[in-house]
Parts: sequence; C-alpha cells; structure tokens
Amino acid sequence: VPQDALEKKMEQAKGADDTFLKKVLNAAKRKTESKNAILVADQDDILIRFGRCCSPLPGDSIVGFITRGRGVTVHTSSCTKALDNDQGRRVDVQWNRNTMANGLRRQVRIRILCLDQAGLLAVMSQTISACNVNISSANIRTTKDKKAIAIFDVEVQDIQQLMKVTSALEGKKGVIS
Repeated sequence: VPQDALEKKMEQAKGADDTFLKKVLNAAKRKTESKNAILVADQDDILIRFGRCCSPLPGDSIVGFITRGRGVTVHTSSCTKALDNDQGRRVDVQWNRNTMANGLRRQVRIRILCLDQAGLLAVMSQTISACNVNISSANIRTTKDKKAIAIFDVEVQDIQQLMKVTSALEGKKGVIS
C-alpha cells in the first residue's frame, strides 16, 4: 500500500509540475509576443531597442540600425541621431501589425507648460485619463513667474492616441503649451 501511495503522489507531483511548466511557458510566450513590436526584414525574433532620443511610436515612420551586441535600435525617420548613424548599418524595419492589434503600449513623456493654478493638475490628469491613457509618473514644479512645468510619463498605443491626448490638454484653460 505505501508503494501505491508513493506512486500516486509522484503522478500528482508530475501533473503539478506540468501545469506549472505550462504556466511559465505561456507567460514567457505572452511577454515575447508583446516585445515583438518590430519586424526586421520580416522576422520578429530579433533583439530590438527603441532610441531614447526620439521614442518611436506605432504609426511613426521608423528606421533601424544594427548595433554591436545590442541587436537593432529603432529610431523615427526624422531623428537627428538616425541621420548621423552609419548608413551601411541601416536595416529595413516596420511595425508588427499583429502586435499593434493586441494593444501594445509605449511609454512617452509629455511636457506641459501651464499657469500655476489650484486644481489644474487634477484637470490635466483627468483629461489624460479620459483619453484612456495611463499615467506612469508625474513631476510638477513651479517657476518664479507663476507658471508650472508638468512632466507626465504616459503609456499610449500609437501616435494617434498621443495626438488626441496633447490636443485635449492644449484645449484646457490654463495650459499654455
């Protein structure tokens, strides 16, 4: 009887290990799919980095450059650093439409110059939230001339969503630019 109980426990443990392994593999697959926002020469398994100088968003025209030991760095087509790079390292890149359809979000920074008024921070954060955009960080400081500079790090799906947020913010009373 103890041998039968031991074998039963071994089978249960094996089943639990298989379940755990499946969970880990599915999580890894989801993370991999979300990172494959860029196709390089129609392949999506290349190491990709986004240029911090221009923070390209889905919908932007982009170019890629092969880097030493870091895969491909993606810049907007109009980025000055992209224009300075060795054109011999340039590679064709494009946004992966499958990943974009799955709701990939990219983090961008918005800088707002506004009047130093009570309640304006609440208005700005409500405006951003109303556009279905998440604020991941905010930094606000005032200047000597009764103005404020608000810097929001937000997560957007594409350039159109970013434009929607910025135009909604520009329309608020007290926002200068």
